[in-house]
Amino acid sequence: MSQNAILAGIGVDRPGIVDEVSQFLFDRGCTIADSQLCNLRGAASFMMLVCGEGCNIDRIRDDLPSLSNESKLTCNLLPATALAETAPMRCFAYRLLSKGRDQAGVVPRLSHLLRVLSVNIENLRIDTAPNVKEPGFELNLLLSVPKETPISMLREYLAHLCGEIGISCELSPA
Repeated sequence: MSQNAILAGIGVDRPGIVDEVSQFLFDRGCTIADSQLCNLRGAASFMMLVCGEGCNIDRIRDDLPSLSNESKLTCNLLPATALAETAPMRCFAYRLLSKGRDQAGVVPRLSHLLRVLSVNIENLRIDTAPNVKEPGFELNLLLSVPKETPISMLREYLAHLCGEIGISCELSPA
């Protein structure tokens, strides 16, 4: 019977990580159904939705220490069954782009507001770039907005909070 699991890993980035991990999965009869990879200042991280027969997922779990040892990555295998059992919320995809002067507290304040409104952050990217006069940042979030959440209310709350913090924000359909 086909099963899913989430393979997560982190370590020092270098050429060949995807080759090693994908071959490891292939050799155990599994495929990658979805993935996210990131290089953050030389640290590589990934999450992969792995599909395969139950016995093959078990082989991955049993052989995970060898993957970690040979690839010099810290790897974990998480069950994906809980994810499949959760009823999906009907949501709309939106993108929030915010820019401004780099300052502490922006992400905690924005994420708290979104949490209160039951808006899920699907993806978060922060780029900080030193400006000649003042360091700045760009915050890019992919959001899942529940259909019950009025977009006009979300825009109003975001505008108020971003005005308080002194940053710009633009909410648009993704």
